[in-house]
Amino acid sequence: MEETIVIPGQIIDANIVPNVSATLLINPPIKLENEGLLDRLLNGQLLAPVVTATRNASNNELTIHVAFLIQKEEAIPETEINNFFNMTFSEAGGDILQGESIYKLLLYTDFNAGRSDVDTFFLYVYEIKFTSQFIPTRNSGLIDISKLKTVESTIINQNPRTSRGTVTTVQDSVGNPPFKKGLPEEIKNLL
Repeated sequence: MEETIVIPGQIIDANIVPNVSATLLINPPIKLENEGLLDRLLNGQLLAPVVTATRNASNNELTIHVAFLIQKEEAIPETEINNFFNMTFSEAGGDILQGESIYKLLLYTDFNAGRSDVDTFFLYVYEIKFTSQFIPTRNSGLIDISKLKTVESTIINQNPRTSRGTVTTVQDSVGNPPFKKGLPEEIKNLL
């Protein structure tokens, strides 16, 4: 019997943790077919997610976009993908910047895709939003989003056990996040 990987942190569910949400922006996910080259390059491994993080100080919001591919014959339903978050000190246990600790937000996206040899991939794009000045920690603490410097997003396939991650710097913004810049028009129109 296979054990599941225990994901650290709190599940993103507005019923459990208020002011935190995860929304699948393109539903159903975009299907990419005949991607034989991509399949050969990845050799059954996950491709690291693409991540952007923007902090809007005027309304105390943190918006994170995570885009990733899953190789599978059929799309995995949104209800079978879970997002978690956790807070840690930034880079190896606690950097200090001008006398203050700086933090890293850890995001985990968990699913069970199984092993697949098909030439079909699905593109998933999630928007994860923190709509409060403070991000809760597991031990009932609160971290001010102004002290958050980086976000690390990791996608985890439970079977076979594989994971890939990406770290990005949190960008300050007073307007809308720049996530759509550089995307093809047909994808921009879906968002």
